[in-house]
Amino acid sequence: MKQIVRTPDFTKAKWLNHEKLSLDDFKGKIVLLDFWTFCCINCIQVLPDLEKLEKEFEKELVVVGIHCAKFTAEKKDENIIDAINRYNINHIVLNDKEFDIWSEFGIRAWPSLILIDQHGYVVSGYSGEGNYKYIRDDILKLISLGDINKDKIFTPTLNKNSSILRYPGKISTSKDFLAISNSSKNELLITTKEGEVVVKITDLNDPQGGRFYNDSFYLCNTKSGEVLRFFDDFSKHEVVVSNLHSPWDLEIKDDILYIAVAGTHQIYKYNLFTKSVEVFAGNRHEGLKNGYRLDSHLAQPSGLSFLGDILYFIDSETSSLRHIEDDFVKTDIGLDLFDFGDIDGDKKVARLQHPIGVTTGKMDGTCGGFRIFVADSYNNKIKVFDLSNGEIKTIIQNLNHPAGIAKYECMLYIANTNAHEIVLFDLKNLKQSLLDIKESLDLKTYSIKNLS
Repeated sequence: MKQIVRTPDFTKAKWLNHEKLSLDDFKGKIVLLDFWTFCCINCIQVLPDLEKLEKEFEKELVVVGIHCAKFTAEKKDENIIDAINRYNINHIVLNDKEFDIWSEFGIRAWPSLILIDQHGYVVSGYSGEGNYKYIRDDILKLISLGDINKDKIFTPTLNKNSSILRYPGKISTSKDFLAISNSSKNELLITTKEGEVVVKITDLNDPQGGRFYNDSFYLCNTKSGEVLRFFDDFSKHEVVVSNLHSPWDLEIKDDILYIAVAGTHQIYKYNLFTKSVEVFAGNRHEGLKNGYRLDSHLAQPSGLSFLGDILYFIDSETSSLRHIEDDFVKTDIGLDLFDFGDIDGDKKVARLQHPIGVTTGKMDGTCGGFRIFVADSYNNKIKVFDLSNGEIKTIIQNLNHPAGIAKYECMLYIANTNAHEIVLFDLKNLKQSLLDIKESLDLKTYSIKNLS
C-alpha cells in the first residue's frame, strides 16, 4: 500500500443516520467508503462483506456508505433510509445525491470502495465485488502501523419496526394460503387468505420469491444463494439449488422450476425430477439485448410469471418488461440501463422505473385475462399491460415501493414493501383494501436451523 492523496471532506452530503461529522472526527480510525446505490444488486451483494469487516475490526474500522443514486426515486432521503433499514445496514450512510463526493474521488461505477488510513490519507481503492480478502489484508497492514484510536465509536441510528411485517419483499398464493416473504425479519409467513399467520419459518437469509407447487413450497433464500423446498406442513425442508448469486423469484411450469438469478443477470431452470440445473437465459452480461435466450443480455431479473407457454419477466435495472417465447428473448417495454420514467400508453413510448414484481392474468374465465400486472416499484404504482392492444396503464398509485405481486382469480395481492403491509385489489369491483395480518393462536414456528 502507498499513501496516495489527502482525503476530501464530506461537507456537501446529507448525513442520514448519524449526526454530521467532519473528516477530523475520524482521525485514528481506518475508514472504508462504500459508494453504492440501493437498486444495484452488486452493491447489495457487497453488504455481507462489509458486515464481516465491521464485526472483525469493530474498534479499528469505520464503514461509511456514500449513496449515489442511479434512479430518480433513489435521490430521496426517506427512500435511502428505508433501504438502510430494509437491508439492516449497521453503518453510517450519506446521501451524495449531486455526486459531489463521487466526483472528488473520481468514482466511475457502483460499487466502488475507498480505504482511508488512520491519518486521513487514501491508501487504496477497489471496484466491484469479490474484494473482501484484499480489503481485509490492507486493513491488517494499517493496524500494524499503530496510531489507532480504539475508544472512538460511531453508532448509527437504527429503526427497528415492531410490527409483524417488516419490508415484505414478495408474495405468492395458492387456493387457500398466502406466502409472504417477511424479508427484513428473515422470515417466511404462511397465512390464510384472511391474513391469519398459521406458520412462521425463522432464521432465513433475506427470503424473496416463492411458489406453491403440488404438495410443496419453493422459496428463494436470497442472501444464502439457495432455493429451498418445504414439504406439506412446513416442518421439513431441503436445499434444491445452491451456489446462486441472489436468486430473487421463482416460477414453475411442467415440473420445471425457473429461477430469476438477479446477481448474474440470468434465469436458470431446474428439473424437479432429474434434479439437473442449467442456465435458461442470459450470458452474464448486464444490459438489454434480445435474441436467442442464451445469447441475450439481461439486467437483474427480479420477477417471473408464465402466461401460457410464454415466460414474462421483469428486468429491474433496465426498467423493462420482457418475455421468452420459442427460445428467444423479446422486450415489451424498456430500452436500456439508463432509460426510465413514468409514462403510460403505447409500449413504444411507455416507461417504467425499476419494477421488481410481475404476475399474469390467465385465460381461465376470471378477471384480468391476457394482461400482465407489473409492480412498478420506484414509481410506487401497479400497472397493467394489455397484450391485446400493447398499452400499459396505472391501476393503483400512491403505494410505497411495491416489490411483490401475485394474483388468484380476481384478487391481486401486493407486497407494499416500504409501508410494511399487504394491499388487496379486487379486479372485479376495483376496490382496494389492506390485509389484516394477525398471528393464529395455533401458530407453528420453525427455525430453518432446526428443520430436517
